[in-house]
Amino acid sequence: MSSYHLLMAVIRDFSSTVRRFLSRGEWFDLGIFLANIWLVPFLTRLSEEGDEKNLTYALILLISIVLYSLGAGLKRVPLQARLAHRPPNPAPTWALIALFVLMIMQFALYMLSGFLALGAFSHRFSSHPLMPGLESPVMLPLTLLLATIPVIMTIRALIKPRLEADPEKLPLLRRREKSADIALYLSAIMSLSIWDGAIMGSLAGNGPYPWYASILLVTLITVPYAMFYASPRILFLVEDYRRPGTWLRLGMVMMPLTVRLLS
Repeated sequence: MSSYHLLMAVIRDFSSTVRRFLSRGEWFDLGIFLANIWLVPFLTRLSEEGDEKNLTYALILLISIVLYSLGAGLKRVPLQARLAHRPPNPAPTWALIALFVLMIMQFALYMLSGFLALGAFSHRFSSHPLMPGLESPVMLPLTLLLATIPVIMTIRALIKPRLEADPEKLPLLRRREKSADIALYLSAIMSLSIWDGAIMGSLAGNGPYPWYASILLVTLITVPYAMFYASPRILFLVEDYRRPGTWLRLGMVMMPLTVRLLS
C-alpha cells in the first residue's frame, strides 16, 4: 500500500470514529460556533461598507436563500430514510408548537433577507427602467416569493416521500446529505450576519453595560437569536430536539457574538 492510500485510510478511520461521537446537529453547531468567531463578524462588516460592498452583501443574502432551499431539497430523502428506521415516537405537543413558531420565524428571516437584498439592488440600479423601486407594488410580491420558497422546501423535507429509499443507494444518499448539510451551514452563516449586524452591533455600540444589564440583554435577545439560528436549523432539530443538550448548545453557539455585550 502506498503512503497516499495509507494516509487516506487513516483519515477515513479517524472521520468514522469522530462521527460515532458527534451527531450531524453537533457538527453543525460546532461549525457555527467557530464561524461566529470570525466569519460572521466579517460578513457583518461587509454589510456596513459602501454601496458597492452592500451590493455584494445583497447577493450573499440571495445566495443564502438559494443555498437553504437547495440544502432542504437534498436533505429530504436521506433524512426521511433515517427517521423511518427509528421506532415510532409521536412528537409531543410542545414540539409541534415550537415547530410552528420556528416556521413563522423562518419565513420572517428570509423575508428580511429578501427585503434587504432587493432594496440594495433597487438602490444600486434605480436608473434602470426594469428595476422596480422600493415603493413599487412589485417589490412586496417578490419579497414574499423569496421568503416562501425556503419554507415550502422545509415543509417538503419534513414530509415522508411516497417511495422508500433504495437500500443500495444509501452510500449515495450519505454523500447527498453531506452536500445538503454544507449548503444549510453556509446559509446559516449568512443569516447570522444579519442578526449580528442589526441587533448585536447596535447593542454593542451603546456599551459597555453593567454586568446585570448585560445579563438582561443576553436574555432578551434569545428570541431574535432563535429566528436567525434555530429556524434555519429546523431540519437538524427534527432529530435532536428531545435532547436537553441540544437547547443548551443553541445558547452556547451565540456566545462569541454576545461576548461583546459583556466586555
